This record gives sequence, C-alpha cells and structure tokens, in this order.
Amino acid sequence: MNAVTWLWRQFNEERWPALILALSVALLAAVAGVTPRLMSDLDDRQLGQALAGLSAIQGDVQASWAHSQAVGPSGPDGVDDPWPARLEAARAIRDEQPEPLRSLLADPEFVGRANREVELVPEPETGYYLAVLALLVYPHLSDHAILVDGAWPVFGTGSERTQVAVLEGVAEKMRWTVGSSIGEDYVVSATFRPADPSAQRWEHVPLGRTYTEPLDPNLGVAMNAGLFLPETYTPRPGTSGRPAAGTQG
Repeated sequence: MNAVTWLWRQFNEERWPALILALSVALLAAVAGVTPRLMSDLDDRQLGQALAGLSAIQGDVQASWAHSQAVGPSGPDGVDDPWPARLEAARAIRDEQPEPLRSLLADPEFVGRANREVELVPEPETGYYLAVLALLVYPHLSDHAILVDGAWPVFGTGSERTQVAVLEGVAEKMRWTVGSSIGEDYVVSATFRPADPSAQRWEHVPLGRTYTEPLDPNLGVAMNAGLFLPETYTPRPGTSGRPAAGTQG
C-alpha cells in the first residue's frame, strides 16, 4: 500500500474530521488576510471620530511665529503680497502626509496680529470709557464672511488712513459707519458678519465673530474688538479702494 492509497482510505474512513480541518485552515487564512485591513479601517474611523470631538484649538495643527512685515505694498512695483507663497508651502506639507492624515487636514489658513493695538476714547453715547482694538490680517475673511456694507479694504487708495473692516456688531456698538475715522490712522471701509458663526475656524479668529466688554468697577465698561486690515496687498481689479461716503466719527 503506497502513501496515496493510505491517505485516500483515511480520508474515506474519517471524512468529517478532515473536512473540518481543511475548512478551519481556510478560515484562518482568510482571517489572517482580512484582519490587518479591518484593523486599519477601524483605526482610521476611530481617528476621524476622535478628531471630530475636539475643538479647533485642540485638534487643528497650528504653528505660530513672529515676523516683521511692512503694512501695505512695499515691493519694487508697489505690490508685496506675502500670502500665496506661504499657502503653497503649507499645502505642500499637507500633501506630503500619509493617509488618513492627509485627508483629515483641511486647506491651510493664516491669521496675523500686529504687535501693537489701537487705544482710543469712544464717543460718550457709546457707553464705553475705552476701546482697545487689535490690528488683524485674515487673508480668508472675504471667503468666510458676509459683506454687510461698504467694500472690503484695500491698500493703495492714496489716502493717509488705512482701510479696515469691522464686525457689524462692533460698528453698531461704537456708532461707526462706512467712512468713519478710527483714530488718526484708520477708516472703516466695510462692515461684515460671519457667514457661519459656529464654524470652528473662528476659534482661531475670535474677534472675527464677537467682541468682549471687560468691566472695570471703577471706570466702567470697555470695548475689545478687532480691526481687519486689507487681506491682500494687491488692490482688487475694478475697485478704487476708497470707502463710501459716511459719517466721520
């Protein structure tokens, strides 16, 4: 009796154990092949769910740096827009990341804040004893905000005052309209409100959707708000950049 004949006889005599063994081996092989893929998919889903439950401050990839940048056009041709090159570099970093991280990273955004603030004494009818105004540059403001009145600020208007955009609620509180002067250096060219105030991006630009009113028990209520400088240093085609006529405040 050769080995093949013996194996065939054993298979006929004990067929079910042999079939069960063969089926078990096939199932184990299938599980071994599918499990890594299932675990990877599960990890990807868990990562997405974990990030979805975080605030923008907790979950967004952030970087900050101090950089000296002239306010307004300073290039040889009068145009110096620093944002396109930085956006391109940030997108390149995102595109180099492995999945699923690459798909979870949104398009990069920037926000700049000057190292000084504007302080002024508001008109008495506003009820504020002081206004402290941060100077901000948010290159994506017009993409995520609704223009209420006026035109988005631009440089190169020939005016001695720099145009700024102001949150609609701040303008109402401060009695500002398009054309109102803010101190000696700024003029309101636009009022706006966020298109989606609940969007997480505003956690990085809080003064783009709200303001604060700190209370001093001795002096009264102050206004803390933001003045948004032109988002690009290149004047937009077809616009003069001059604010519409309004009350000078």
